[in-house]
Amino acid sequence: NMMIYASVMTAIQETVLDMNNQLALDRLTTPKGITGERAQAIIDPIRYDKTVLYAPTLAYSSFLCTLLFLLVIHQMMLIVPGFSIGYRREIDPEFKERHLWVIDYFAHFIFYLPFVAIAAWYIYCILCPIFGWPTAPFSQMLALALLVSVMNFPISAILMSLAKDKYTTFQIVLALSVPCLMISGYVWPTYSMPGWVASMSDWFIINPIASAVRKIVFKGLTLNDIGPELYHMIRINIAYLVVAIIVVHRGIITRNIKRFKALKTELNEAKRTKVEENLKIPEEVETPTAASAQ
Repeated sequence: NMMIYASVMTAIQETVLDMNNQLALDRLTTPKGITGERAQAIIDPIRYDKTVLYAPTLAYSSFLCTLLFLLVIHQMMLIVPGFSIGYRREIDPEFKERHLWVIDYFAHFIFYLPFVAIAAWYIYCILCPIFGWPTAPFSQMLALALLVSVMNFPISAILMSLAKDKYTTFQIVLALSVPCLMISGYVWPTYSMPGWVASMSDWFIINPIASAVRKIVFKGLTLNDIGPELYHMIRINIAYLVVAIIVVHRGIITRNIKRFKALKTELNEAKRTKVEENLKIPEEVETPTAASAQ
């Protein structure tokens, strides 16, 4: 899309300039009778020939392509499992009422990992060489693609648990993926962002992935050199996994909390009743006298 926008904007700019040039020629020709080279010299007195030796827009597009393909794989591993679970709930009422555990979502998620390997092979072994986009050895790009996919599991589990139909995951992912890319530090540096935005971007999984792509693809480093990024991804993944467990099992957690509150209320009532019985003043017992005994 960015490459298309760059081409269209260039075409619009050249078209507008040519139209302005022609309008100026018509204004000189019709009322003043100035034509030919003289009119052209008045409108455009300085002429120059331009040869483009370096196209920044093309270079920036190539810079974005490698990460954008990883973002496509990232979206695929979020959308496809959620689409599958949502569609199953949509057509099967019994499955809709069934509670799925995190391990169930993980088994469903793992099923799609071979498709990630196929997509990575097609992108980095066929598309990138054809268009001349920068890449790294396929083994490293495959490892990055699988790493992105595995690190996606907690978010994917949350989306699968929220998917009531086949459209839910699409709506959530497509609304959030582009903003996450924009503040990942890859498109614009984080130091040029507001402080709270830069701090928030540290908790997006795409942030360390973007840093790893810069090191491997553009700096010629290897997987052995992305230790800080890997540690950061693991830390984010653990936090996401805790959130995923809470969200996936929110029904069970809510029921247990309600049961605990009800049990606590019953214990408090029983305790209060027992205290009231202990504090109850016994009635005076009448002592029999001699007259009453007779």
